[in-house]
Amino acid sequence: MDKWINKIDNYYVLLNSKNVHNNMNYFIDTIKDVNNINYDNKEFIYKRINYLICLIIKYLNEENNLDIKYNIFSSSNDSRYAFYDYKNKIININIDYIYNETFADLFITLLHEYKHVLQHEIYKSDIKYTLYSDPNYLLMAKENAYLASLDDIMHYDTYINNYSKLLEENDAERYAIYRIYKYAYKYDNSIIDFINNYFNEDVNNNIIDPNYVKEMNVYYPLNYTVNINNTKKDFVILIDKYIKSNPGIINKYKILSILFDNNSYITYKDIKDINNKLLDSYDKDLVISVRKSPYYEESNVSIQEQIQSLIHNIIRSDPIMYLEYLLANNSNDKTIKKYLDSHPSIFSEYYNDIDRIESNDKYYHRIRNIYR
Repeated sequence: MDKWINKIDNYYVLLNSKNVHNNMNYFIDTIKDVNNINYDNKEFIYKRINYLICLIIKYLNEENNLDIKYNIFSSSNDSRYAFYDYKNKIININIDYIYNETFADLFITLLHEYKHVLQHEIYKSDIKYTLYSDPNYLLMAKENAYLASLDDIMHYDTYINNYSKLLEENDAERYAIYRIYKYAYKYDNSIIDFINNYFNEDVNNNIIDPNYVKEMNVYYPLNYTVNINNTKKDFVILIDKYIKSNPGIINKYKILSILFDNNSYITYKDIKDINNKLLDSYDKDLVISVRKSPYYEESNVSIQEQIQSLIHNIIRSDPIMYLEYLLANNSNDKTIKKYLDSHPSIFSEYYNDIDRIESNDKYYHRIRNIYR
């Protein structure tokens, strides 16, 4: 527990906002005298941790104009440090794990869970909120919608066995690490090594997928497999087919409304119209400040860049649409074959779409030439 006491003076500046600063100073003053702390007094330590969590959540709520609650529970049988209950808008923290962690560990955990809060706020919002933040939210919303459709046992199994590959979890963990790293760089260089080690440990322990940056690149086709019931599955196809067969999903995930037209899922031929409508809705010279994946650097980007990223995310998260994209842009045979090989079940899962594509003689001969 002494790690908390020794580090708290250095880290409190990370929470320095005008509405919580006085409270934080008060908190620091109450624990500065290490000699007065009884390390065996769990009730005393619990109250201090509880107060610290309260301040962090308060800070993040003020920053994002939200009113998220938190709950501290104790369970050595639950492997989770924390989790976000999006239905009740509560961040749950497992005191049995947090008790022996450093302040930076706690702050990273809470930033991680709060990123899940922000994810869900975007999922239920109009597409414009995605354009003003991170176009990759569209990919995460599709993933979350599929996972939410699973029963409790299947959901837990899929989640635990594939944690490092899930886009939402990578987004939350990298966001937390990079965010605290930037604060540390500005206010307290002493913890930069700690954050670097933390990040490397996450990668080495398979908490973060090292391919995440590549997957979030807007020009890269989405492609990842998961282990479900000890069987490898093409997760992109699983998600895509679920979303397409459930147009009612937009009632919970308004962000996905852009994928449907009168309850029918859009096709590649609709992309140009969607792109033009979005471009016509905004001033072409509009520049906005965003912090988006995979690097989370706050930067200025044009609304046109954001629209381009969103459109490409629609295409690259749809195996059939991406195939049509490759064909329409005259990609070479090697590129198309590499893509089709990355989705070996695409012909059996999308046989009607393949037939539709091959009704174009040009495309038919190209695909058949690759696999003759």
